[in-house]
Amino acid sequence: MKRCLAVLSVMLIASILIVTLSFASTTVFSAPTINAESETQFDFTGSKLQFKLADPETQFNVSIAYAYVGEDPTNASYAAANGALMSPVSQYPSSVVVSSTRLQGAQIASCNAEVEVYKVQLKTESGEVENHCYFIGTNYNPSFSSSELSSLFEYVKYLSVSSGSIAVTGNFKFNLTENTPILSHPIGSVGCYCYSNNASIAENNVGLWRAGIPNSISVTVRRIGYITISNDSVIIYKDAPNNSATATEKLSNYGNGFLYNNLVPVAKLAQTDLFRPSP
Repeated sequence: MKRCLAVLSVMLIASILIVTLSFASTTVFSAPTINAESETQFDFTGSKLQFKLADPETQFNVSIAYAYVGEDPTNASYAAANGALMSPVSQYPSSVVVSSTRLQGAQIASCNAEVEVYKVQLKTESGEVENHCYFIGTNYNPSFSSSELSSLFEYVKYLSVSSGSIAVTGNFKFNLTENTPILSHPIGSVGCYCYSNNASIAENNVGLWRAGIPNSISVTVRRIGYITISNDSVIIYKDAPNNSATATEKLSNYGNGFLYNNLVPVAKLAQTDLFRPSP
């Protein structure tokens, strides 16, 4: 089981970035701490970075393929290698799968590679919210290297932290073919743990059930920015806060949870791990 360690206080100060590459197994990076001076300025290797305003154009079509929120009986505490007790971030975790398709002829800028970053937000009718982050990217220059890719990922974390995300999951595929859909791994709080001595988490680890059993849950995907790299020069473009939603869906009651499903055949749902679905 993959475990995503999230360390939270009043706001998210650190998260795990799970990166799925086309040529490697899962890699984990630590997120930076946010600089409180400004929401658009961050401390990076001793210097300040200024975000630029993003253009509305996009190179990907992103849609919601699946979402489930509910009780997970297997989501139990465990002892880490250092002996610390780890507790689930939520006893009612979430799992969202999005489908991303590179649009034909779309290229945001003249660059070697580009990554688009999206906030994935689940919200109840009472206003309880859970935020996560997803990114999708590809290269334009065939000679784009893995070392340049590592530099690009360093900057993904700045957008994810500013969005208040619990977990960050993404895909970067080399030479991604146009009009080819890619399904994300589950995005959400499923598999996310925190130190059990974190009181703010221990008191609120019922997730979207904090105000009681929800009557309804919706999921919204909204782009928060994109990042380009060219000749080792990285530029971060941040979308306006009122940027329109890329996709939104309402979950329906399903068993002891809430489900939106455009991925798993109905006949297979009863045999499916609802938090880790496959087509």
